[in-house]
Amino acid sequence: MRGACAFCLLLGAAAAVFAADRPDAQAAAGQAAGRSAAQVAALEHRVAQEEARSREAQRRLAEQDARIAELKRRLDAAAKTPQK
Repeated sequence: MRGACAFCLLLGAAAAVFAADRPDAQAAAGQAAGRSAAQVAALEHRVAQEEARSREAQRRLAEQDARIAELKRRLDAAAKTPQK
C-alpha cells in the first residue's frame, strides 16, 4: 500500500484491535478498510496518469529542443555561407 502514512496505518491497527471482539465493529472496520484501499488505489492510478502525462510532455519538449537546435544550426550555416 504505497503512500499510506504511519498515522493511518496505526489508526487502522488500533481499530482492528478494538473490533476484534465485536462482530458489528469488525464489519464496519472491514468496510472502512475497503473504502480506504479503494481510495488509495484510485489515487495511485491518478498519480500514474499524471506521471505518464509528465513523461509525454518532457518527450515533446525534448523534440522541440532538438528542432530548435537543428534550425539554429541551419541558420548559423546559412549565415556563414557567402552571399552572391
